[in-house]
Amino acid sequence: MMCKSFLSVQEGIGVSPPSLMQQAIQMAEQGMMIFPLHPNGKRPLTCNGFKDASHSSEQVEQWWEQSPAANIGLPTGTGNGIVVVDVDVKDGKAGKESLRALQKGCGAFQTLAIQTPTGGYHFYFSSHDPEIGNRTAMRNGIDIRGNGGYVVAPSSVIDGNAYRVIVDEEIAPLPVSLSEEIKGVVVDQSIKQSSYPDLVTALNGVGAGQRNDCLFKLAARYRGKGLDYQEAKTLVCEAAANCTPPMEEGEALQCLRSAYGRYQAGDQWQSPQSFTESVEPLLYPLDALPTIIRNAVEEVQQFTKAPLVMVASSALGALSMVGQAHIDIKRSSRLKGPSSLFVMTIADSGERKSTVDGLFVQPIIEYEQQQAEAAKPDLDAYRADVGLWESKRKGLLLKVQQNSKSGKSSPELEHQLTVLESTKPEHPRIPKILMGDETPENLAWTLAKQWPSGAVTSSEAGIVLGAHGMNSDSIMRNLSQLNVLWDGGKLSIGRRTSESFEVTGVRLTVALQVQEPTLRAFFEKSGALARGTGFLARFLIAWPQSTMGTRFYEEPPDHCPALTAFNQRMREVLNQSPPMDEAGRLEPILLSLSPEAKELWVRFHDRVEAELTEGGEFELIRDVAAKAADNAARLAALFQLIESEISQVSAENFESSSQIVSWHLNESRRFFGELVLPAVIADAVKLQDWLLAYCKRDGCSVVPRRVVQQSGPNRLRNGKVLDAALDELVELQRVRLIKEGSRVEVHLNPALLKKWEG
Repeated sequence: MMCKSFLSVQEGIGVSPPSLMQQAIQMAEQGMMIFPLHPNGKRPLTCNGFKDASHSSEQVEQWWEQSPAANIGLPTGTGNGIVVVDVDVKDGKAGKESLRALQKGCGAFQTLAIQTPTGGYHFYFSSHDPEIGNRTAMRNGIDIRGNGGYVVAPSSVIDGNAYRVIVDEEIAPLPVSLSEEIKGVVVDQSIKQSSYPDLVTALNGVGAGQRNDCLFKLAARYRGKGLDYQEAKTLVCEAAANCTPPMEEGEALQCLRSAYGRYQAGDQWQSPQSFTESVEPLLYPLDALPTIIRNAVEEVQQFTKAPLVMVASSALGALSMVGQAHIDIKRSSRLKGPSSLFVMTIADSGERKSTVDGLFVQPIIEYEQQQAEAAKPDLDAYRADVGLWESKRKGLLLKVQQNSKSGKSSPELEHQLTVLESTKPEHPRIPKILMGDETPENLAWTLAKQWPSGAVTSSEAGIVLGAHGMNSDSIMRNLSQLNVLWDGGKLSIGRRTSESFEVTGVRLTVALQVQEPTLRAFFEKSGALARGTGFLARFLIAWPQSTMGTRFYEEPPDHCPALTAFNQRMREVLNQSPPMDEAGRLEPILLSLSPEAKELWVRFHDRVEAELTEGGEFELIRDVAAKAADNAARLAALFQLIESEISQVSAENFESSSQIVSWHLNESRRFFGELVLPAVIADAVKLQDWLLAYCKRDGCSVVPRRVVQQSGPNRLRNGKVLDAALDELVELQRVRLIKEGSRVEVHLNPALLKKWEG
């Protein structure tokens, strides 16, 4: 049986409270599986949440060294052998009353008890029953945390208040009667009964003359019981459907809005909630990087003090620039393609990306210089040959023109011209990998005619995002071209004033830094093109927190052994001639996934695919998530290459790459979640903006609903659309609806008006 020993460093009388790191390490040493949560919060800091939990002291120490203020997550269920009864009392929840009723049947709880920062309780019980999972609202205000869940551990702090031990007992076995209730999901009837009218009566059918009054009172009862708006909405709509005759949902929701919007003069407004679910940043999975990359990233970050994620992205970009010419990746018999990466860091100027990039691409710069120097004799010979060729061509053309003036035909001369055109000297292939803000045509020409492996690198992402006066058609062509190059496809470039050409057998890496306002402006300018074409879906996006203001001066190191080791491996790959055919087209070695890596790839692919459904984790970034499995395979191939052994991709390397790509998926959710809103949320935003403008103009804080429908934005003059938008604003504590007789008023949250005026 597990006892309370994992809490043995809890503070006592005359004992200073432990640091979160001390508490976390102590718990790990006692064999508890734990993981880090956001400081002052409950959300996981790691990509896979409680699934990343570890009792390794080294791992735990590393987590808390990265984030010393991280709270402690404790997985529940069979892993740690605990089940937690979570009693909630905030916002009027009836947790204490339900707890007393529960203990009448189970007996008083004689076990470890924790008080939460909001005044609730966590009661710990020991259990290894695999059938006990999480149960929400088992009773009013009581949730169960079992398999697949976690709780915030003692010593963690939210808003200055700690989770603290209030009953210091050994963890008792889960009572049989409580276990049976958890498995049976016995629903507490207290919110359904003794209400007026209660839901049971409503379900039996309320007559046409009583429906509005009964549903309003029912909704008011739920509000008084502390149910949140969505829970009450479900119950009220269920009751409306069972009235006689059934009430339309829109009419029932008006009763609900009126009940939840009604308040007394002394009632307090709550803070307005965000229009979108906040997606918290996760700790970058640094340990997932191969050792040679990880060590270099840590070393460079330490002396540049640039954001860690930016440094890691620069390293991966350099790896892609070097490796893409040598290897492709095969995911299945019909799924094969380049190992090239598109990487984008969203950050302000001054974050030292140029400095960091310069450190990681130094081997490429040296390689280009060496190759250019070695190619000078060939280039001189080419220029001489071109001069002779052009002289011959001009001579033949002059003779043809003279014959034409004399009325003579020149079949022999024309044949000689045809033969001469086919012998035009070819420009020697001189490696040119690094390119800046190239025009689309020059980028294509360089890849086709000069060197088939290149990289677009930019600290401002100018031409790539259409910053040079591009119209929609030009943006579309540019994005489509880059998409084809990411796919490893073929381009046909037509020219009016010079020869047309094809681009095939080439590879391209794109590594950009872009400021957030620039990217938002690009979205506004390009409309749906950036998402619709799938361009941004191909990127591994990072949106790091700035380190400016913390980069205090230190003397740069004399030696950087880890960076030197990374760059040496890059030089070794660069000095191997990339596989090409006679026409200068790349023929990279095709790596495949080992059977174990293939199994992991399928699991990763299917896990991501399952979250693309409506309501899934990746619903709003389906385009990005749909490319995740491809990007994970590409990155795994590059990890394999850097290990000096070009063979099948190992399961270890794919596992590492999938962790990195999962982290980037979360970054995409963070950024695009604020750019792409569901229609009803977009309507709510538009409605709120109109209401604020109206109130500012008229110096008021209340707007009659009929005025909104008559004079508001065109789309919102439709009653159903308007009601849906008002529902969202009510739920988010941004407005209240007050009904006086037949008059309905929209009251704005004073906090919004104050912010607007500011």
